[in-house]
Amino acid sequence: MIDDTLQVLDSGISDLLILLDFSATFDKVNHAILLETLKSRMGINGTVLKWFETFLQDRSQRVKLDDYLSAPKPATHGEPQGSILTTTLFNLYIEPLGALL
Repeated sequence: MIDDTLQVLDSGISDLLILLDFSATFDKVNHAILLETLKSRMGINGTVLKWFETFLQDRSQRVKLDDYLSAPKPATHGEPQGSILTTTLFNLYIEPLGALL
């Protein structure tokens, strides 16, 4: 990338680089938006959409600090970590971003 940028600059042509920061993005996935994207943009409905709803719903999260453990809170955002579906669902969630770019 650096070499390509330097070559473009040496030729006198303008160069543009767009960087997107996806750190902690799995924690920010909105379940309602994800399910709507699966339905409207991907054409997923019926039983398969219900599978995804079941995968995301009725989850909770807690915070543990030393000996303190918080009360569980509903998790309406974020994807379950460690699942093979997590990356796939995230890619489908951000798919509309491609149309903006």
